[in-house]
Amino acid sequence: MTFVQTGSVSNSVQALSQGSVAAAVLSLPHNVVMTQKGYRELASAMEFNQRSASGGIATRDAKLKQDPGQVKTVLRATLEAMEFNRKEKTWMVNYIQSKWKLTPRIAEESYLAWLSGLTSDGKIALKDLQEIYDSALASQLIPTPVPVPKVMDYTLIDEVLKDPK
Repeated sequence: MTFVQTGSVSNSVQALSQGSVAAAVLSLPHNVVMTQKGYRELASAMEFNQRSASGGIATRDAKLKQDPGQVKTVLRATLEAMEFNRKEKTWMVNYIQSKWKLTPRIAEESYLAWLSGLTSDGKIALKDLQEIYDSALASQLIPTPVPVPKVMDYTLIDEVLKDPK
């Protein structure tokens, strides 16, 4: 097996469509579009209940110490947006359909797949994060071990969750 770096998901879709590659790792909504075109999805992070640490809110220690109130405001707004995304399915599906020029069916499937990746509290279990970092180290995606307690601090989000105001 040979892995080819295509540079972007759009390039991966094109390479797959042209037969230049036998398989590709695709993100939403591209994976849904390709299954609608007759391609088979061989595996999905959802099948393994896999959460990804590919997104989130990060800041410097100095910012956390200097202005925790502002950080809490950002966390509160993020949690409110996540709640909106859960409650306003029709609005979200319409947005996805319009933004990426998708059919209603593909937009809805994309929304449901994306929604399944959200946690209710905006957090990923620390042991799950450690597994992600350990796997990245084993795959040589990162050069040194990452002890999760050194890079992840849920203190402020826990405070926001206790007192959402």
